[in-house]
Amino acid sequence: MGAGKGHTMRLLKQAASIFPSQAFVGIDPDEIKAVLPETELYKEHGHPHASTMVHRESTLIAEVCERVAFAIGANLIVDGSLRDKEWYTGLFARYREQYPAYRLAIIHVDAPPEVVRRRARERALVTGRSVPPRVLEEALAQVPPSQRAPAAAHAPGGDAFDGRHRTAARHALSTGPR
Repeated sequence: MGAGKGHTMRLLKQAASIFPSQAFVGIDPDEIKAVLPETELYKEHGHPHASTMVHRESTLIAEVCERVAFAIGANLIVDGSLRDKEWYTGLFARYREQYPAYRLAIIHVDAPPEVVRRRARERALVTGRSVPPRVLEEALAQVPPSQRAPAAAHAPGGDAFDGRHRTAARHALSTGPR
């Protein structure tokens, strides 16, 4: 949502010796939204928030992709804002229970609210993918406490880390089976 998650991941991909991104399956609900036929139809009919209208569908498809990746033992990175603290805390607990061989980590990317707002406006002009102002403001309020919750629930194991870069939050699941 304009925080810089994509930019941060591109930088990590360039630093292959630090972060071997080619060893990971990337799952990004925004990329899924971009290829859903409904998204283009909504845009063609003038809906300013086409991506928001297919959010539930894209996240469900992403969840199916996650399950497949876990089932085949792949390393994966899932792009997300971590807005819903309770949901993500439960999700990380389920992952730890169902996939104990995996290590879970959060890559936290942070940016000042005014920068996030500006980037969201700029992206909307370039891509046509706009975020309703109310949703953006809710995310700015919800992400900070939410990004800490899944990590705090598992801090004794030492798997969670907070690598501050420039933006709002991405969760990275697994560095593969241990």
